[in-house]
Amino acid sequence: MGKITITLILIIGFSCSNNEVERYEVKLNERRSKMKTIDSFSVVFYNVDNLFDTANDPLTSDDEFTPNGEKKWTEKRYQHKLKNIASVFKGIDSELPLFIGVCEVENRKVLDDLTNESLLKNGNYDVVHYNSPDTRGIDVGFLYKKDFFKVLFSESLAINYINNPKVLTRDILYVKGQVNNEVIHVFVNHWSSRRNGEKETEYKRLEAANVLKNKIESILESSPDEKVLIMGDFNDYPNSMSIVNVLEASLQPKSDEFYNLAAKLDRAEKGTHFYNEEWGMLDQMMVSNSWLASKSGNVLKNKSVEVYNDGKVLFNHQHFGAIPNKTYSGNKYHGGYSDHLAISLKFEYKK
Repeated sequence: MGKITITLILIIGFSCSNNEVERYEVKLNERRSKMKTIDSFSVVFYNVDNLFDTANDPLTSDDEFTPNGEKKWTEKRYQHKLKNIASVFKGIDSELPLFIGVCEVENRKVLDDLTNESLLKNGNYDVVHYNSPDTRGIDVGFLYKKDFFKVLFSESLAINYINNPKVLTRDILYVKGQVNNEVIHVFVNHWSSRRNGEKETEYKRLEAANVLKNKIESILESSPDEKVLIMGDFNDYPNSMSIVNVLEASLQPKSDEFYNLAAKLDRAEKGTHFYNEEWGMLDQMMVSNSWLASKSGNVLKNKSVEVYNDGKVLFNHQHFGAIPNKTYSGNKYHGGYSDHLAISLKFEYKK
C-alpha cells in the first residue's frame, strides 16, 4: 500500500472521528436546550423495605426473597409491591416528584421495573444506581425526571470501618444535578441498623456521618453557597450524635450549620418507623443554610418534611393503632407497602 493511500485513509478516519464528536456534541446541546423549566417541585425519600426481584443472586444473601425461599417471593408478589410503591409516589403530590431517593433496593433492575410502572410513566424517570458491598445485596438508588432534572455527576461513597474491615454496608449515593439552570447536590443514605444494640453499632453510623461530612466539606470549601440536600434512613434520630455532632445538622435553622427538616416532627413524637411500641424519626432530610437564606432560585415551601401517612400505607393494629402496613411480618405475607413511611419536601421558585 502506497504512502498516498495510507495518508488518505488516515485523513478519512480522522474526519469520521471528528464528525462523530460533533454529532455527539450537537445531540448533547439539543438535550440541554430541551430541558424543561418548572415553577415548583417535590422531592421524596422512601425506605421501600426489601424490594428484591425473584431471581437468586449467587453473590448475595437473597435466598429468602425467591419463589422457593422462606418468604415465597413470587413474581405476582413482586409486581404487587412495585404497584404499591408507585402509588405512594403518585399520591404524595399533585405532580410526580422531581426526584426520589430510595433504599433497600436489590439492584438496577428493580429500579427500572419501578420506573416502568403505569402510575409513574408520565414522570419519564431515569435511574442512578451503584452496587454496594452489602452482604444482602441491598443498595440505595435515585430516580429523577430526566425532562426536568439533568445529572451532571454521580458517585458512590464507600464506608469502611477501620477497626472492623470485614463488616460491609451500603454506600452513600451522591448526585450533582441541575434544575432550572440551578445546581443542587443530593446525598442518599441508608446507614447501618441498630440490630445488635444502639451503642454496639454506633461506631458504624458515626463513620458514615464522617464520610458524608468530608464529602460535603469538599464541595462547600470552594463554593460555600452551594445547595445541598441530605436524605435517607439514618437509623439514628435528629438528636443523635451522628446527626448533631458530626453532621452538625441542628434542630433550629442556623447560619453556619445544616438544618434538619425532620427535627420538628421528632420533637412532636412523630415518626416514620414503628418499633418497640414507639414511633421513631429514622428517615430525615437536611438542607444547607444556602437553601434557607436563598433570595433567588428554588426555596423551601415549608420548614419541615411531610410524612406520607395516607390510609393505604397504614395498618390498624388491634393494640397499637395505625402502624406501617408492611409487606411481611416475619415470613407472614401481608401484601403491604413498607415498614417505613415516605417523607417529602416541597420547593418553589421565587418570581
